[in-house]
Amino acid sequence: MYKDETKEVTFNLKEEHIYLLSQCYVNWQDCESGAPEINPKRPYGNSNVDSDLRAMILDKFGYMADDGTLWKLHTDTEDALQIILSTGSFETGLYSKKDKYANKWEKVVAPEQTTSCVPNIDVGLLTSPVYISGPITGIEDGNKAEFDKMAEYLRSFGFSVINPRRNPIPDGVSMGDENFWNVMMKESLKIMMRCNSMVQLKGWMGSTGSIIEVRLARDLHFDTIVEEQE
Repeated sequence: MYKDETKEVTFNLKEEHIYLLSQCYVNWQDCESGAPEINPKRPYGNSNVDSDLRAMILDKFGYMADDGTLWKLHTDTEDALQIILSTGSFETGLYSKKDKYANKWEKVVAPEQTTSCVPNIDVGLLTSPVYISGPITGIEDGNKAEFDKMAEYLRSFGFSVINPRRNPIPDGVSMGDENFWNVMMKESLKIMMRCNSMVQLKGWMGSTGSIIEVRLARDLHFDTIVEEQE
């Protein structure tokens, strides 16, 4: 992970890391003077760690992560725990330490960004998790760049974000299927139900799926904000 051991190390502490740590089983290790430890065989209660991870992330955050993402969240809890213990804080966001061997982590204040790189929204009304709604069908690469840019921007403020553009395609379904749009729309609505607020990307009014999501969000009293046209 660390190619240059003298280089500054950064880590993005997420709500997922904090939640996984809160579910860990802590034992007393009697070796030498003794110390508390997280059970390495059953860190979340069962020996099938993959199954535990998948169930916890789906239940708490409403998305199905692939095995690589789940395992990275699990192994990243090492740095996450160090940050929490070092800072005495559970605040999500970007942290840094001067090199691999340093113990002291500090919160990184996001630098000023040029207006062309910053989505035109006011995040003051949002509460996590935040769902991103916007046009996908008929746009190059499914509008992935705009969804990802908004997700990254929101996470820089420490929000937990649900990006439907990152939804995996369910097993047995392919993009050419007649019911593909219906299936993916239902998958998006499932994870949307885990959220408390919504950001509507530019062009949402031209998207049938977004209109459905926005109507439902308003009926359920989500806090919603609209990305303004530049």
